[in-house]
Amino acid sequence: MSDDKELFYMTQNAPERTTSDLINKPKHYQLIGDLEAIDVIERVLTPEQFKGYLIGNFLKYRCRAGQKDDALQDLAKSEWYRQRAAGTTTN
Repeated sequence: MSDDKELFYMTQNAPERTTSDLINKPKHYQLIGDLEAIDVIERVLTPEQFKGYLIGNFLKYRCRAGQKDDALQDLAKSEWYRQRAAGTTTN
């Protein structure tokens, strides 16, 4: 199979990723099992440092909304970080 045909086949038959997956459980941050990069970060920082990290990411996604990814996706991700910093998410 030529590279172009193989790439087309792979993209046409890839499992669909939802925006929700990209916000709540981004595959590119999954490490081992249910362990995510944010879990490692939380474990090595103090609670105060981790809250600062969350607030910083909230601001980052809010400020760059639409510049890198879809604006609504960035705003949803910023809201996820805001809720996590406020202690209102289940993650």
